[in-house]
Amino acid sequence: MIRRGLKLQHSPRTAEKGVTLVDLLFAVMIVAILAAIAIPAYQDSLQKARRADARAALTQIQLEQAKLRVNCRFYGQALGDAGACGATSAVTVVRGSVASPSGHYRLTIEAGSASENGYIAVAEAFGAQAGDADCTTLKLEVGPAFPDGRLSPASCF
Repeated sequence: MIRRGLKLQHSPRTAEKGVTLVDLLFAVMIVAILAAIAIPAYQDSLQKARRADARAALTQIQLEQAKLRVNCRFYGQALGDAGACGATSAVTVVRGSVASPSGHYRLTIEAGSASENGYIAVAEAFGAQAGDADCTTLKLEVGPAFPDGRLSPASCF
């Protein structure tokens, strides 16, 4: 039966299921913004964590220098496989590696710094750690003014 005066109504279209291109672009945009914030923060944290590698290496050099100094008149000017006393600090060798334990730093004794009173051990960043601009070169100074050692720059430790 047909009723007069009533309009025939179409049922509203139900929303189609699925992801539109706009939805996908919006999701990609959000991920890109989060990545732009998170990746630099992560890399900064990673560089700070790698500084612990340098600190451990410099502390090991300090320990080996203290052991060497017990038997030698001078602190060692060079790093080597075994400690060896020399007639001067220039030819005295302290036992130690030329690379930090995790390999992020090259280790040296600053030229001319070793004497009978002290030395300066240097950790120079290389590889991925070389991007740590403010803390590329880290030093441990041991001497009469700093018998327990002073790490510098202080902001890196």
